[in-house]
Amino acid sequence: MRSEQETNFLLVAGGGIFLLGAVFFVGQIYLVFFRKDEVFGALHSSSGLRRRRTAVGEGVLGDYFTMLSVGAFLLFPERAIKQGELSREDFIYFPKSLLRVVRFLYSVGLVGAVFLLGVGVVGVVAGWLK
Repeated sequence: MRSEQETNFLLVAGGGIFLLGAVFFVGQIYLVFFRKDEVFGALHSSSGLRRRRTAVGEGVLGDYFTMLSVGAFLLFPERAIKQGELSREDFIYFPKSLLRVVRFLYSVGLVGAVFLLGVGVVGVVAGWLK
C-alpha cells in the first residue's frame, strides 16, 4: 500500500504529465490544421522539409509527422543548419510570431518528456516500478 505522500506525488506528477502532453498535442494539431501552409511555405528551400515530405507523404498523418521534424529544426536551429536540414535564409526570414509559437509548443513537449523520464526514474528508485 502506498503512503499518502506517494499517492499525492503520483497524482500531481501524472496530472502534470497529462497537462503538458495535452498542451503539446492540441498545439501540434493547431499547427497542422491551421498554420501548416505558412510553416511549410516559409521553409521552402530547406532540404530537411523536402526529404520528410517525400518520406511520410501527404495527408493529415504525414503533415503531423513532418511538423514534428520541423519543430525540432526550429527548436534547435543551429544543429539543423549545421547538418544541412534547415536553410539559414529560411530560418532568418521565418515569421517571428510563428517561431515563438512553434518554440513554445516544442519546449512544452520537451519539458514533458524530461518530466516523464524523471518520474520514471523516481518510480524505479522508489520501487514503484520494476
